[in-house]
Amino acid sequence: MCLGSLSLILTNKEIASVAEILINNMISNAKNKELLYYTIGFNSIVKNVANKIGASVTTVLPFIFKDINEKINTETEDFEYINELVDYYLSIIDYFVRMCPNETKSSLKSIIDVVYKLISYDPNSAVDDDAEEIDIEEEEDEYEEWDDMYDNGDTAWKVRRAAVQVADTLIQTHPELLRELAETVFDKLVKRFKEKEQNVKLDVFNALSDFLRMIVYGDTRTEEDNIEELIEMPKLTRMKSAFIDYSHKISNMIASLTKVFKDKKATPALKVAASNLLFKASKCTPDAVIEKIDVVFPLIETHFSQSNNPSELKVNMIRILRSLLKSQVDKQSTKLEAYFNKIIKIIESAIKNDYFKISAEGFKALSVFYRVLRPNVSASPDKFSTYVKPILPLIVDKLKETDIDQEVIGYIKYSYPFRLNQLLLSMLLLSSPSLLMP
Repeated sequence: MCLGSLSLILTNKEIASVAEILINNMISNAKNKELLYYTIGFNSIVKNVANKIGASVTTVLPFIFKDINEKINTETEDFEYINELVDYYLSIIDYFVRMCPNETKSSLKSIIDVVYKLISYDPNSAVDDDAEEIDIEEEEDEYEEWDDMYDNGDTAWKVRRAAVQVADTLIQTHPELLRELAETVFDKLVKRFKEKEQNVKLDVFNALSDFLRMIVYGDTRTEEDNIEELIEMPKLTRMKSAFIDYSHKISNMIASLTKVFKDKKATPALKVAASNLLFKASKCTPDAVIEKIDVVFPLIETHFSQSNNPSELKVNMIRILRSLLKSQVDKQSTKLEAYFNKIIKIIESAIKNDYFKISAEGFKALSVFYRVLRPNVSASPDKFSTYVKPILPLIVDKLKETDIDQEVIGYIKYSYPFRLNQLLLSMLLLSSPSLLMP
């Protein structure tokens, strides 16, 4: 937009003047379709210089809230116009929240109310999220029928996507609102797992991922554990005390998320995105995931073993398994023990894999698994003999490969069981002198 580019070179006074003209025209044309053009123009300015016109928040946001309410509650056949207009309204709100936190503070309650209404907005559907309770144990066929609730030709998904993006912005910029968002918007976002439009669903996953990141202590921004972290096994992230009582919501989210993988219409990209959210949950709130291990582990096992799944999805499944194992180190008992035989088979399959990232993740998972089996030298080595020792010949064979990736060698060389068991390390060094290389 020309106005957006022009706003970058105008003085603050000139920008304020242009913004005022546009707002006045928006208000005076509230009943006319010309309103859309003025709204698009104002959005292009806010996108670039919202911080310079923060004073206009007190005028434009009340108008937007009122007009959204009127537009979505008025019977009309021109849904495409309404959807596009509300999409731009939400974009304006998003930029103001992101760039003018102080000026929008008094409007946050109204913004949350608007987001709550519009996350599930669809004028063509007779089903309302608030009236609908989705049983997490429902059959897969019922899950697939969710698509039938929506008209394939409408553009209401743009409104839902914009509302989800505003919710994500609130999550990231206003941590003081997290409890209120947990009480209201969180459940709405989870119910959008049934969303048929992939773009909306991807943004839902991102918003929930950011929510999980914000309610725990610890750095959860990096997805990788480096070699030193695997050796030292740093203290896990922990949930902030104010959110402990929301663990059940997260567990229910996990149960609902597993159904995304069962949807036959889900694309590989969507499954990868869902696995990213599940990995974030396993990293931030592992206990909530462990609580649903009876549905989570079969998902990990199935989607790692399926040959036609993308490598990124398989890598994520191993990462999820590693995060869950890591959360069980030093615990006297674990729900994962019932799956130990299957876990070592998954790890063995990962180590054998020709793709170096999957193989490296296999060795990283093996290192953490060994810590679960034998957290210190004084602990009994019986479980090591049962689960890990049988795959040592496989590790030796892997080391003998002439084209083995250096990343894989690094994780073998520094993995916990081999540093702990010097005899084992000596055996491996004899079989593969390449490990002596720095």
